[in-house]
Amino acid sequence: MPRVEIIAGLDIGTTKVCLAVAKRQFGPAGSIELLGSYKVDCDSLRAGCVGDLCKLSEAIGVILEKAQNDTGFKISSAFVNIEGMHIAADYVSGRVNILNRENEISKRDLDAAYNNAKVSLITYDREPLLVVPQDYIVDGQVAIKNPVGLFGSKLDVDYLFITGSTPAIENLCKAVNMGGLEIEEMALSNLASSYSVLTSTEKDLGAILVDIGGSVSEVSVFSEGLLRYDRMLGQGAEFLTAALTAQLKVQPDIASKILRNYCKVNLPVSNRADQDILIKETVPPRTITESQLQKIIEPKVKELICAVKDAIQACSYSSMASSGVVLIGGISAIDGLAELAEGIFNMPVRVGLPKSAIYTNIKALDSITVAAVGLIEYGCQKRKYGSLGRQLSDNVVKRVFQVAKDFIYEYF
Repeated sequence: MPRVEIIAGLDIGTTKVCLAVAKRQFGPAGSIELLGSYKVDCDSLRAGCVGDLCKLSEAIGVILEKAQNDTGFKISSAFVNIEGMHIAADYVSGRVNILNRENEISKRDLDAAYNNAKVSLITYDREPLLVVPQDYIVDGQVAIKNPVGLFGSKLDVDYLFITGSTPAIENLCKAVNMGGLEIEEMALSNLASSYSVLTSTEKDLGAILVDIGGSVSEVSVFSEGLLRYDRMLGQGAEFLTAALTAQLKVQPDIASKILRNYCKVNLPVSNRADQDILIKETVPPRTITESQLQKIIEPKVKELICAVKDAIQACSYSSMASSGVVLIGGISAIDGLAELAEGIFNMPVRVGLPKSAIYTNIKALDSITVAAVGLIEYGCQKRKYGSLGRQLSDNVVKRVFQVAKDFIYEYF
């Protein structure tokens, strides 16, 4: 019987915790099989920060126990996503003079450029979550893919530095550990999701990934295979739920169910007859017309999509995104949302779903599971290239810096 390893992806969102589990065979083939995906409702995050440590750790423990019982495997660690308003993306440059006699650029010079760049950005209360080299420039020559081994006297590197609040990161780590899991690595949420919904060709040609979460929406732009831009917005599904709560005079949890189950937007004029909808979630059940529901929700949806558009237009690479926009998140599948967004963005829009062949045996995969299964593919790549072959430091600051360096050297 071939030896296998277990890879788990833990997606911690505003309103839910999702855990996906896969097994991979050792050996040249290294085939991957998704064993299952599991979800539990949990509203312990606010804008990406832990608001109730015990509640979140308990939810993680519950979903972990269910996954272990169903799969029959012990799950001790997971790749975990991170998002939130505490995360910021900045462009920063690092410069180094090549001092050896041969003037040959080495990995040590890349290390020096990285250290010079982070000095101007990293403070005691912020940590790098992801560092992506954007451009290498050797003696003024641009468009260099890999400067190692080239001759030159001066090296400039432009980086996209994505950092997060140290307390927010440590609180999330503590919640996961209390829930019974070790963190193999933290990954930016949209970076992980891109592994499951975007192909390498789409990333090369240019694609925009928009995750509409509960309280935070994330906008990411990929071009030439690189993450070029990432922006967190303080609006999400809760912005729409609040409108339903106020107008229909219902509890937020009921408004959330109404949003997922009954709301439609961008309906053609010919289909706007006042069809009655029975809202079974209210007590007692009530009836509302389709047009009344659309009148409440569509202006808020447009406002949210316009905020996303503003974020997209702030990135110079967005105009080259020939693969269009991919929507993910719990409300991305609202009937008519993709068509409405397409008209506002003036570019192709589709709803992102896991597209790898390893997911074909699981019928329940949807836009909600995108990040969790993306973390599995992300984890497979990281293990394949050996970045986890050595023990990561228990100190979260050292661990994140180590991961950032691994990302630079292994992918660039």
